[in-house]
Amino acid sequence: MGDGYLQRESRQKSRRRAEDRELLALALALAPLALIIYLGGQGRPISDDFCHLVSGQEYGPWGNVLFWRDSLNGSYSYYFMHGLAAPLDIGAPGAFVIIIIAALLFGFVWLLDAGRRLASREGPPLAQAITLAAALVAFSIDALLSPLPIYHYSAAARHTLPISILLIVLAAGCEAILRIQTWRGLAIAGACLALLAFVNAGMAESFAILQLALLASLLPCAYTMLRAKARRYSIALILSGCAATVLALAVMSTAPGVARRLASFGDKYDLSPRSAAELLPEIFNHMQSIVFNAQLSAAFIGMLALSLFLSLSVRRPAPTRPNPLSWRLGAPLLLLCVLAVSALALVSAHELTFGKLRHYSLPFLSFAFAFSGTICGTALASAINQAKAASPATKSVRAIMVGSAIVAVAIWSGLMQRNAQRVPSFEEFSRAWDERHQLILAKRDGGERLESLPRLNADHEKLSGYFTGGREDYWKASCASEEITALLERKYRA
Repeated sequence: MGDGYLQRESRQKSRRRAEDRELLALALALAPLALIIYLGGQGRPISDDFCHLVSGQEYGPWGNVLFWRDSLNGSYSYYFMHGLAAPLDIGAPGAFVIIIIAALLFGFVWLLDAGRRLASREGPPLAQAITLAAALVAFSIDALLSPLPIYHYSAAARHTLPISILLIVLAAGCEAILRIQTWRGLAIAGACLALLAFVNAGMAESFAILQLALLASLLPCAYTMLRAKARRYSIALILSGCAATVLALAVMSTAPGVARRLASFGDKYDLSPRSAAELLPEIFNHMQSIVFNAQLSAAFIGMLALSLFLSLSVRRPAPTRPNPLSWRLGAPLLLLCVLAVSALALVSAHELTFGKLRHYSLPFLSFAFAFSGTICGTALASAINQAKAASPATKSVRAIMVGSAIVAVAIWSGLMQRNAQRVPSFEEFSRAWDERHQLILAKRDGGERLESLPRLNADHEKLSGYFTGGREDYWKASCASEEITALLERKYRA
C-alpha cells in the first residue's frame, strides 16, 4: 500500500469522526426540545386561557379583535390569533409549544444562514447550524424567568410566539437584501416587511416597544458591517419596520378598551407619572438582578461553550488574508450592544407601565443571553483560528475544544435533569385536570348546575409557577367580563 492510500484512509477516518461528532451534538441539542414538547403536551387551559378560547369560538378572529379592542385591550394580532386557534380548544397549550419551538428553530437557522451570507462571512454546515439553533432554543426556554411563557397558552402566545416571528422577519429581510435587484423590488420588500412588523407588533404593547428598540438598534450594525449597496437596502427595510411598529403602537394605544381598563383600576394601581430620579434606580436594580440570574448565566455560558466547540471543529483552509481586527472585535460588540439596548428598553417599558417586572412577559431576556453566548463563542473561535493560522498549536486548540465540550455537556446535563424531574408532576396535573374536566362536562350534559368547581386532585406545591389558577378557572377566569362569564357558564356550568 502506498502513502497516498494511507493518507486517503486517514482523511476518511477523520471525516467520519467529525460527522459522528456532529450527529452526536445534534442529538444532544434536540433531546431537551423533545422533552419540553412532551411537557407542553401535558399542559391544559388555565386562568385567562378559558376567556380567550371561548371568545374566539364565539366571535371568530375579526369579531374577537373588535370585542376585546372595545372592552379591554388593543392588541389586535393577539386576539385575531386566539380566534384562529379557538378550534383547538383544550389542545391549544400543547399545540402552541410545538408551534413556537418549530418557528424558533426555523427562524434561528434561517437567520444564521442569511445573516452570514449578507455579511459575506463563512458559516457553519447545516447540521451545525441546526445544532446551534436547537441548543439556543433549549437553553433559552430553560432560562425563562417564569415558565409561563412556554407552558401557559395565553402568555406564550403574547410574549414568546412573537419572538419566533421576529426572527423569521429578520431572516426574510436579510434574504431580501441579497436578492433585491431594482428599486421596485426594494419597495415591494419594504412593504412586505412593514406588514409583517405591523402584524407582529400587534401581539402586545410591551413586545412592540422591544421590536422597535431592536430594529432601531440594528441601524448602526447595517451602517458599519455591510457594503454600500446592501447598506442602503437594509437601512430602508429597517426604517420601514420601525415605522410600521410605531403605527402598531398608535393603533393599540388608541383602543377604547384601554381607557376603560385604566378607569376601572381606580386606586388599585398608582398610575401617576414618575420622575427619572425615581425610575432609573429601579430600572438598573432590575437589570442587576437579571445579569446575576443563575439560569440566564447558564444559558450564556452553555451557548458560549457549544459555539466555541462547534466553530473550532470545522476544518477550514487557512485564510490567505486574515480578517481585519475591526471585524473580529467590532461586529460581535455591535451585536451585543443591540441585544443589551433592546433588553434595557423592554425592562424600562415594564417599569413605566407596571411599576414592577412581570417575569412571565420577559422571555426575550433569556434568548438575548443565549444568543450573546453564541456571538461571544463564535468570535472567540475566530480569534483562535486566526492565531492558529499564524502559529499552529494543534494540541492547545484540541484542549480548548475538549474543555468547551465538557462545559457545554455539564450545563446540558443540568437542563435535562431539571426537565426530567418535572415529568411526574406535569403528568399528575394533566391526569387530574382531565378527570375534573370530564366530570364538569358530565354534570353540564346532565343538566346539573355546579355551584363551585370540583377539587383538582394534583399537588399544587410541585406545580407552583407552572399552572397557576388551577383552582379558580373555567367561568372564574381572571379576564372574564360579564359577557365572557356568561359564555363560559353556558359552555361549562349548565
